[in-house]
Amino acid sequence: MTEIVSTTVAERRFFMTLLTAYGLLALGIATIGVFGVVAYQVAQRTNEFGVRLALGATPTGLARLVLIQSGRLALLGLVVGLALSFMTSRLLASQLFGLSAHEPILLLGVSMLLLFAALLASLLPAQRAARVEPITALRCE
Repeated sequence: MTEIVSTTVAERRFFMTLLTAYGLLALGIATIGVFGVVAYQVAQRTNEFGVRLALGATPTGLARLVLIQSGRLALLGLVVGLALSFMTSRLLASQLFGLSAHEPILLLGVSMLLLFAALLASLLPAQRAARVEPITALRCE
């Protein structure tokens, strides 16, 4: 009986494995994209960070500033993504076994994973912003 059940769900299992692999690949690409955008933003604002440090801002405060701005963008993306998810949930409803398309724990877990990935991708540029030397940044002007 186990073999019969295994044979009948083999196609769906393959489909779900493929979707999982594509989802992980998309998460990796999105994380690299967030890193690139935040790193570019930090590079463009080097002079601003130098002025802030010269006027008394702390390196921790600058890192927090970059992370908060990245977090806001990630939250905006999550809101838009969740809205699109609710609109297209009927497409995936037939593929979900034992879950509804609007499972709150699942949506919360995936949202937290995406937010964590975005903040993790922003961590290195935030540290780079915190290590800006005020004198060097002001000389470039």
